[in-house]
Amino acid sequence: MLSFQKYQMHVSLFESLLTKIEAEHPITFNDKLSIYQEFYPSNSFIKTDFSFTNKSQHHRKLDREFAKIENTLVLYSRVPSAKLAKEILISYRKIKLHLSIEPIIEINNNTFPKIELNYFKDIVGACIYTFDKICHFSKYEKSTSSNSLNNLCQLMIRDIKFINNEHFSKKYEPFFIFLFLAFAAIKHDPSKHPELFNLITKNYIYMELTMIHTLPIENSKLEEFKSIVLSTNLAPNEKQILITQLTECQTVSVNNSFNNKT
Repeated sequence: MLSFQKYQMHVSLFESLLTKIEAEHPITFNDKLSIYQEFYPSNSFIKTDFSFTNKSQHHRKLDREFAKIENTLVLYSRVPSAKLAKEILISYRKIKLHLSIEPIIEINNNTFPKIELNYFKDIVGACIYTFDKICHFSKYEKSTSSNSLNNLCQLMIRDIKFINNEHFSKKYEPFFIFLFLAFAAIKHDPSKHPELFNLITKNYIYMELTMIHTLPIENSKLEEFKSIVLSTNLAPNEKQILITQLTECQTVSVNNSFNNKT
């Protein structure tokens, strides 16, 4: 087989693998050829390696990120916290970007992007499965177990279910994240934080989301949430994470209000 034929065959097999993953998961890959080039930077029409080479660092970065997630999930399973939850969300965002994954949902034969946090289960499953298949394709032994990652992630997926409402716009995602982080912060002992617990109970959430569905979240309401967070006896770093998230909600709310006026 000629060198350029070998290269074309390898690229084609890799792209077919990603296409098969797309058929099995509610996701799409933004640029399959770019993903190939990230994993096999040395490959060309002149020379093709079927396994990862020393020049390829992409798989090592992903392997380290998954190992970091696994370790953080173990800690989260013992004592949930906003700090650990935020770290896991950030890590999965990095992996999603590295793999060029975009979650989708089909409604009336039209395809729309999914709200990332609301479909955390899809993102997690697709990220784990994709990296597992790419490593198998390249005969690379990764450092994490897919079964272990999936099992540990079920803990966070259960925690996220209370904000799984697919008809809300992505512009409200910062507020959804705040609710999830607040839940994670007090999950180990909600009785110690009754006001914050009341804030994130299902009935209260539905009432608040009904209010913000057509309007930007009022600044006074977000300030009220900040006061509730500051009044708790959470650790200072936990409070800071929640306050930072509420500040992001305020920024988004101001931008939405400005856009509506223009």
